[in-house]
Amino acid sequence: YYLTNRTAEAEQSNKRALTFFAQRANEDPTNPAYQNMLGTAVEAQAIALMAAGKPDEGLLAFRRMATIYEALARDCPERKSRGYLLEAYFFLIQAATDPEEVAQLGRKGIELGEQLVREYPTVTQFQVNLTVFHMATGNLLHATEPDQARSHLERAYTLWEKVVAECPNDPEVKNNFEDDDGCPDEDNDQDGVPDIADGCPAIADAAQAEYAFLQARRKGVRGPPS
Repeated sequence: YYLTNRTAEAEQSNKRALTFFAQRANEDPTNPAYQNMLGTAVEAQAIALMAAGKPDEGLLAFRRMATIYEALARDCPERKSRGYLLEAYFFLIQAATDPEEVAQLGRKGIELGEQLVREYPTVTQFQVNLTVFHMATGNLLHATEPDQARSHLERAYTLWEKVVAECPNDPEVKNNFEDDDGCPDEDNDQDGVPDIADGCPAIADAAQAEYAFLQARRKGVRGPPS
């Protein structure tokens, strides 16, 4: 429903799904399948709320989604559940506005993402998600901890470079929530930062400009970031 701007129907459908899966999860709390379905329903609710122009409610739903998947990953620390948790952090860090929450999510996402990338180096989506966590952390630290910020931006570029190498074809034009191929999207603001790693795909901030500079430096171009 939310994809066709039928936000009222989307909210009603999500409420029914949430009620159903919450009941199943409460009846059988040790069944990871029910917890996973509940997390999926909460994710759909969060996206629908964001699409309906309700960012505060959407943010709360994304936080609930992360809590569900944190418990699932703790009880069933397999690749799939940990991947769901990384995705939950991925959505949440893009919706969060409080710097402390962004910093905390960055730390969690980087720790989990680096583990998953090491264990499953061929799963491109893990690399894409990890790029976003390093970019968000680099943006956050740019003004106060420039050396740490640059380290995160360097790591983001290295990850992005690997993703591009593994995805040579141009991806479809979608946003970060709907890009299913795991490749970077187009650079809509022409700032040298692929949209998948760009916290503000319409405006280049200082950290993003430095990220573009790192890309140029890798190609042999010298000079300070603009």
